[in-house]
Amino acid sequence: MHDSDRVIVEVLNKIDLLEPDVAKAILVRNQVRSASGGEIAVSARDGRGCDALLHLLDRLLGNKEQTLRLTLAPEDGAGLAWAYANGRVIDRRSGEKGLYLVIAADPETVERFTARFPDHITIVEDRQGDRMVSS
Repeated sequence: MHDSDRVIVEVLNKIDLLEPDVAKAILVRNQVRSASGGEIAVSARDGRGCDALLHLLDRLLGNKEQTLRLTLAPEDGAGLAWAYANGRVIDRRSGEKGLYLVIAADPETVERFTARFPDHITIVEDRQGDRMVSS
């Protein structure tokens, strides 16, 4: 990662201590900033503003990810361990023919997956829309 690729997100806590009108105005401003970056005001005590912060972080962290599907034989424990170590496993299911994984990864990591599992990879989409992680 180059310095020009870095984004600093400033999180301002304790908006629960502000006057209600001021806090409300800041929360409205958060909605704009969660789309563009910058500082986000939150209350760790009552959770206000945390949704805007999570939206911003989700957008910043997932903006270059690709989603892929990987099919592994049930006995391929080494491949499964490699997949978990190198990608972000979003979904894992067992089927008749093996394990089916949905993985999010940056383009360089997708290339490594493709090299390691050339006949078992399908690229699903360029950007990851839903960042829910299953265990």
